Amino acid sequence: MSKKLVPSMRFLVFAVAALLVVMSTIDAADEDKKYSDAYDDLDVDVILKDDAERDRYYACFMDTGPCHTAAAHFFKNKAPEAIITACKYCTKKQLEMFEKIVSWYVDNKSQDWNILIEKTIQDAKKKGLKI
Repeated sequence: MSKKLVPSMRFLVFAVAALLVVMSTIDAADEDKKYSDAYDDLDVDVILKDDAERDRYYACFMDTGPCHTAAAHFFKNKAPEAIITACKYCTKKQLEMFEKIVSWYVDNKSQDWNILIEKTIQDAKKKGLKI
């Protein structure tokens, strides 16, 4: 069963693929600039399977609800830069988490994902990050 991708979905799939290519070429010199690994033990599989918990994280990232955990607050603050820099400063574990989250949202809630990416890009612009 083949689905025809709409243009915005094609762009999203392309963007994620580009992110993965870029991440595979990161220079080892950037290792000391990586984000803190304090929340690398976060189990995103558990969060993605729990509708209420996943919705709380989404609300935090969308500024429609509080960031209910320190991890949510941490990742929300890093999201604009991480998206714009193709996760250049993410640890390997954070990149794995990001890939799982992207995959889940593209497969299950692509509209929510597109809205989140649009907001994150706007947040990056507000922080003065070059798009």
